[in-house]
Amino acid sequence: MILFPGCRSGETVAQDSLFGPQDTKNDSAQRYFHPGGHAPLAVRMRPRSLDEVVGQQHLLAPGKPLRRLIEGDGEASVILYGPPGTGKTTIASLISVATGNRFVGLSALDSGVKEVRAVIDTARKKLIEGTRTVLFIDEVHRFSKTQQDALLAAVENRIVLLVAATTENPSFAVNAPLLSRSLLLQLESLGPEDLKTVVLRALEDERGFGGEVGITDDALDQLVTLAGGDARRALTYVEAAAEGARSIDAERGSAGDGNSPSAEERSGQRRESVAGSDQPSEATEATNAAGPTGIDAHNDEAEVTPSGKSSAQRVPTPPGANADIADPESSAHPGGSAHPEGSALPGGNAHTEGSGDFLSVDGGDPEDGAQSPTRIITLETLEETINKAVVRYDRDGDQHYDIISAFIKSVRGSDVDAALHYLARMIEGGEDPRFIARRLIILASEDIGMADPTALSTAVAAAQAVALIGMPEGRLSLAQATVHLALAPKSNSIITAIDNALADVRKGKSGPVPRHLRDGHYEGAKRVGAAIGYTYPHDDPRGIVTQRYMPETLDGATYYQPTSHGREANIQGFAANLRSIVRGGK
Repeated sequence: MILFPGCRSGETVAQDSLFGPQDTKNDSAQRYFHPGGHAPLAVRMRPRSLDEVVGQQHLLAPGKPLRRLIEGDGEASVILYGPPGTGKTTIASLISVATGNRFVGLSALDSGVKEVRAVIDTARKKLIEGTRTVLFIDEVHRFSKTQQDALLAAVENRIVLLVAATTENPSFAVNAPLLSRSLLLQLESLGPEDLKTVVLRALEDERGFGGEVGITDDALDQLVTLAGGDARRALTYVEAAAEGARSIDAERGSAGDGNSPSAEERSGQRRESVAGSDQPSEATEATNAAGPTGIDAHNDEAEVTPSGKSSAQRVPTPPGANADIADPESSAHPGGSAHPEGSALPGGNAHTEGSGDFLSVDGGDPEDGAQSPTRIITLETLEETINKAVVRYDRDGDQHYDIISAFIKSVRGSDVDAALHYLARMIEGGEDPRFIARRLIILASEDIGMADPTALSTAVAAAQAVALIGMPEGRLSLAQATVHLALAPKSNSIITAIDNALADVRKGKSGPVPRHLRDGHYEGAKRVGAAIGYTYPHDDPRGIVTQRYMPETLDGATYYQPTSHGREANIQGFAANLRSIVRGGK
């Protein structure tokens, strides 16, 4: 039995979906993934059916690999790979519950080879008795090679069905033998609309705030931006913002008449209504009998939530206003009687005439216990409770390599703005500035070279500046070098030249050094023919003479071929002229 969003407290709806009736023998999986009401919001809101999962349609759409796996017998071990907050643990829980088998959960943070072998030994005994074991390992990338090797035989022989989750690239973090025995599924960061669905569901659902907290449109957009594709982070921010949200009653202050119930009282009344009688109140019946109200004309603006109802949590921000929140009871007469227009309506509908502001837009039945939220999350709330977005950056993982790669390619591609963006992400993520400086030095020679010879000196100067002054001021030198190199003309002639020369050497195309170029400073050098016949270039008025420098086996080899970019446009003709003189052309 699963509690779906929109159900009143105490009600359950039998799950009629992919998994069929829930098997009570897998209660351990339910307890592991859904520990109870004391858990953080992100844990309480973890989807309990496949249909509640948001995003990942490339894996969950009909016919896709993960849906086929869950709908089938679940025989394949799975490694779920993706950024934080994308649903790895959620999907693992669904696979575990779907199989109806015995469940064991391990964390790589506090489990060793001993614990792994104990689980496998027990799983082997249970298999003889006819019971399969699902082994879930969170953060499997933290397992050592020895710990991962301990799983191989059990996974290969299907003694356990392994469901592992990792934020690190499995190609680096998971042993190849274990990887080859498992189905690798990559999850993607959630999009803005997916995150909005997650947030609004948490505000509406009984497992979350049950309609007691609302959010303005601009605050919702900002929260989604701060979350950066991470559903767990979004829910953590919602939880923090909800705690800091000002009560509507507090905002009302002395403007009220003292007869309206407080937020706490309304919350208590709501819980009593949800847990108590299902009979509609007299006020509700009166409202139903009255027919359409002022709110009905605006119901097309209501946000549709995954439960199929209009949301009672989204509060459009009034034009030209930020902190002012519409008061659902500001028009109420003393004694709590409702004003005909702009009043708080039984069932939670509230409309402020002429303003277009909605504290609650609920198209559900009044009996559902829905009512206006007692707290509103605004932009001001977010600013007070959430300082800044957390930059997802792992100095030892994919983010380290992906972002430095994007940085270098942006500089090489002359997109100065993109280069500065990735530089900022590395700085904010705590990347070692010396690492960034070293990569700029390499780039200066590899991608610019003689097209702008000053690029190398700029990059070296930036590295020296970072070493001298440190951070955060060192960011200025890194930014200056980044801008210089991004805007500089590009040429890969240097790396092409040295790599072609290395290729010939590695092929054995070396040959003896010409005798006239050999060292002649020691006594007896001339007796062996060294340094005889060498022509000193400075003795020629041009500073250059015709003379063999290349070994005979490489006669005519040409490695450096300047481009027509930047300074190399002038170097092209000059280099050709020098070659002609040296090689005896003129």
